[in-house]
Amino acid sequence: MEIAYYCINLPRAHERRRQIEQLAEQAKLHLRFVEGIEGSTIQADKARGYQRTRRLSYLTDLVPNEFGCIESHRRALQTFLADAADYGVILEDDAEFVTDIHVRLQSLCQSISGFDILKLDLSAKKGFTIGNQDGLEVYAPFKPGVGAIGLLYTRSTAQKVLASLDSYRHPFDTHLGYVCCDQGLRVVAVHPALVWERTGSSLIGARPRRRRLPGIRTWCVDRCEIFHHSVMKRVLALHTMRAIEYHEH
Repeated sequence: MEIAYYCINLPRAHERRRQIEQLAEQAKLHLRFVEGIEGSTIQADKARGYQRTRRLSYLTDLVPNEFGCIESHRRALQTFLADAADYGVILEDDAEFVTDIHVRLQSLCQSISGFDILKLDLSAKKGFTIGNQDGLEVYAPFKPGVGAIGLLYTRSTAQKVLASLDSYRHPFDTHLGYVCCDQGLRVVAVHPALVWERTGSSLIGARPRRRRLPGIRTWCVDRCEIFHHSVMKRVLALHTMRAIEYHEH
């Protein structure tokens, strides 16, 4: 079983690269850097896979760096799939992680079977408990699409997520949550988190606080979509808890 590690890093983010390189050295990780894509280079009406007409029917446009985030994750998934590793961990360059992350992930991958994505970065435990492993609570989260600082993919799931980016209308983490619900992907997480976001400013920048367009129709469309996926996420977590095979070591 091989776990490969990838880190998305913008060419101009020299300090972030230096900091995560230090962490990787302390954790004895071979960390492969994937060059991030600047959102400023992407035009919304030409963004690959972006369903702009559908989004603009009830929401405001994605901001430029959200496009960059999506394209950077697309490139990271492609890089993982071009390698031969069984699992791929994709980190963003503002991530911090425990120094024994590799040992913990090896143990988790040996103990859990049937999962598609292991979220490493959920700070609040909200979901159905599956088991406990070396002081970590393993659970099926209610919100699989919150954050994308640290994600472990199986190869087959990486292929599915990559293919899904040929049609999207939300930021990457929200899109991932929708894909998990729509395709029934089994997401598990651990508490305490093994990866967390380093304090500091985000290169994505602040997202608009109000993204829904004004009007009764747009309010109804938005709320119905949110309600549907809120229910589906709970159903998915329940199915995941029941389907995962857990063998405590």
